[in-house]
Amino acid sequence: MPIALSSPGNDGNHYTQLTTDIEAIVYNPNSPEFVVIKKVKGHPHDILWVLPESDLLLQSRSVKTCASALLDANLADIKKLCNYQLVYKALPSSVTRLSTANILVNSQQEVTMMCNGERIQSVLISQKSNL
Repeated sequence: MPIALSSPGNDGNHYTQLTTDIEAIVYNPNSPEFVVIKKVKGHPHDILWVLPESDLLLQSRSVKTCASALLDANLADIKKLCNYQLVYKALPSSVTRLSTANILVNSQQEVTMMCNGERIQSVLISQKSNL
């Protein structure tokens, strides 16, 4: 899923979008290795994988790649190791869950969080970008 990001000094007429062939990253936070599933046909989506019988490879978190930068949420490495494209359109309105505790909000002035139909918090969004 492509993620749209507001550009620094954005005039509202364009945005950047992370471009990668990564479909998914399989990892355990306590493991030094992970598996990248690329956006190609034919990858197993079963519960059990026999790695020697597949084209999936274990990768080390200590080797700097776009995938390891995304796992570590290291913005400097993401900027250096991942690719972006410039999209000449207005930033679309969206809310993307990045993790269990983080969401990315685009083109919204206010967000209201609800729990069991009850408003628990309303947040004003500032126009800030680190990319």
